[in-house]
Amino acid sequence: MSESILKYNPIHTNSTLQVEDLRLLSINEARKTLGIRYETMRKLIEDGRIGYIEIEGKKKISLLSLRQYIETNTVQNPPKTETNIDNDIDKLFENLKRRK
Repeated sequence: MSESILKYNPIHTNSTLQVEDLRLLSINEARKTLGIRYETMRKLIEDGRIGYIEIEGKKKISLLSLRQYIETNTVQNPPKTETNIDNDIDKLFENLKRRK
């Protein structure tokens, strides 16, 4: 992989860039891929949260940009353990006792 790709796309330092990653989508195609409204997609672009290139005055978004957005904005809650569940149950009972 070329150094320039690694420099501008640090997410690919440990993986291989695929041809599919370079596929360009219109704003409408990109928003459909994410399942969001057109206005929301334009705002993400304007805010610099999703990268784009401009070709003959039209904005195009690569699949790589969409993947990067998804990876950097994915939130994972810690898995519930029995201890967490027990604590949640205890809190519920405490709240019920306070209401009486």
